[in-house]
Order: sequence, then structure tokens, then C-alpha cells
Amino acid sequence: MKTSFRALLQRLVTYPALLPIMPLYGVVANKKPILDAFYLVRGFPHGCLKGKLRVASYDDLKIVFPFEEDPSFDDVWLRGVYYPYAPQNDHIVVDVGAHMGFFTLKVARKVRKVMAVEPDPTNFKFLELNIRLNKLRDKVVLCNLALGERDGQIYLDRSGYGFGRSKVTTKRTDWLIEMRSVDSFVEEMGVDKVDLIKIDTEGSEVEILRGAGKTLQRYKPDLLIGAYHFDGEHLMLAGYLREYGYNVFCYRVPLFLSSSEEVYLCAKSKPHL
Repeated sequence: MKTSFRALLQRLVTYPALLPIMPLYGVVANKKPILDAFYLVRGFPHGCLKGKLRVASYDDLKIVFPFEEDPSFDDVWLRGVYYPYAPQNDHIVVDVGAHMGFFTLKVARKVRKVMAVEPDPTNFKFLELNIRLNKLRDKVVLCNLALGERDGQIYLDRSGYGFGRSKVTTKRTDWLIEMRSVDSFVEEMGVDKVDLIKIDTEGSEVEILRGAGKTLQRYKPDLLIGAYHFDGEHLMLAGYLREYGYNVFCYRVPLFLSSSEEVYLCAKSKPHL
């Protein structure tokens, strides 16, 4: 995977300043101030700060988000973690875990429709804002709910740093949210096809696929999945998708200033002979 010139420039400008900050993360008990400092510095080239909000610009888009969400912005716009997908103007895309709209914004102008699904209320407010700012309401259907294995309700765990790490849970919390299976959701949307499903939901990817069996069989969409949330997640996902006749390619994206890598999965239906 090639690094863009803008990403390279951003690293050269910010990472020398980050080197003194990083060792503190491993030795202090309260890590939030360290993370705040890290993302404030790292996101500086993305755009200006207005209070605690970053106003970034990319591809003639204005993208607003709390500075704590810099990693997610960085993943999509600088690291290019979803690089295997090539948007086509007739495509219908389901963005599961749309967060604040970074992937949705990147592809919306190039496809027929994006159905952006995001359960976290704060994320959803920024998702709505970013779609409105960029005049993409005719391209994007905004859905404030979770996708999972079944229809019903489920709780939302918002205890992680920032808002991008919120995730569904069966444990009772202050946030009870609506949940649909992918199959129910696609049927409710009334679309005639699904070309791509992108999923990054902080560990519930397997459950989401279990609720997508009819959609996978009927429409054979391509899939892009963040598969780095627990050990062996990519193997579980790959095994499940191969049962539905998919070719699965797992690729690794290195984390900067770290020896760690994140695993992503790209799946395409095998052609019928």
C-alpha cells in the first residue's frame, strides 16, 4: 500500500514533536491527557482547530470532528485503509459503523447511494453535520441504529477514549439503542442491489455477518472489514465468508511509530462458471 504525499508530509511535520510524548503513555496512570496531546499535535496538518473541533479539508470536502477522532480520519484519508475498493457511479454501499462519516464522505460523490449506519448519538450528530455541510443528502441515507445478528434492542458501551471506540454490548448501560440484522435493514431500505458492505464496529463484525446471510446470498456484495479488534478475528470472518463462496484477502496496515499492524479483510464473491 502506497503512502500518499500528504500523509508523508504530515508524518514529517508532526512525528518529531510526538516522539517525546509517546513514552509517557506507558508510565502514567491517567492516559487521557497523553492521548489528547498526541492527537492535538498529530492532527495539526489536517486543518484548523475551533475549540475542541478539528475542521479538516480534503478533496474539496469540509470535515468537522472532535480532535480525539483524528485516528479514524487518518485511517481513511491518509493511511487509506480501504484502498481495495474502487467506487463506481452505479454502486450502492452500506457503511456499517459510519462513525462521523469519513468513509461515507470519501465515496459518496462517486456512487449512486450510501446507507450510513451509526448507533452512537455523538458520532451520528457529526455524521449528519458533515453530510449537510458537503451537500450530500441526495446521496446518503442516514441511519441512527446498530446492525447485528437479530432485530431488537441492545446497549451501547461508550466508555472508551473519544467516541470512535463506542461499541454494542449486552451489559446494561445508559444507552439502549435499536438494532437490525443486515437482512432486515436491506429489505427495509428497498434497494435493488448492494455492491459493497464496509464494516468497522469495534468487535461485533462476526455478529453482523451472521445477520447478513440472505444479503450475501442474494446480492453477493464485496466486503471491506476492519478485523483487528481481537486475536483471530480475521480468521473467523474469513472462514464464515468462505462458506458463502467468497474469495477472501487479508491485508495488514502498519501503525506509524509502532511495530504493530492492523488487519483488514477484503472479500469478493467467486464468479460462477
